[in-house]
Amino acid sequence: MRTWLATAAFVTRRVTIKTSTAAALLGIFLFTAGTAPTPVQVGDVDWTQPTPALATGAAQGYAMQYRTCNNDLYEVRWNVMEVSPNPSSRISLLTVSSRQVSAANGRATLFAPPTTLRTLIEN
Repeated sequence: MRTWLATAAFVTRRVTIKTSTAAALLGIFLFTAGTAPTPVQVGDVDWTQPTPALATGAAQGYAMQYRTCNNDLYEVRWNVMEVSPNPSSRISLLTVSSRQVSAANGRATLFAPPTTLRTLIEN
């Protein structure tokens, strides 16, 4: 169980991310070599999949909505994947991706491709 603390302007929220070894509970879908439109997209979040259940203070999940201080809305999805064949390894790959869903104050969301970050974490 991981707890992240997000602080923006005057708001502090805790988000708990639960990891599991069950394949169905490891998070949102990532492109594989067989499903990626281009080879460089292997391992990226598959944004063609429908939005999964959003994580809230009362429910766990692998997606959430994030509203900025100026009221822009982003959808954030993540995946936690074991990367070592060693069963005693505690190293996992965390993939987090976000895309802008809407813009505040009548500003147009023109072309906003998703942004993806990856990092190795210790469970």
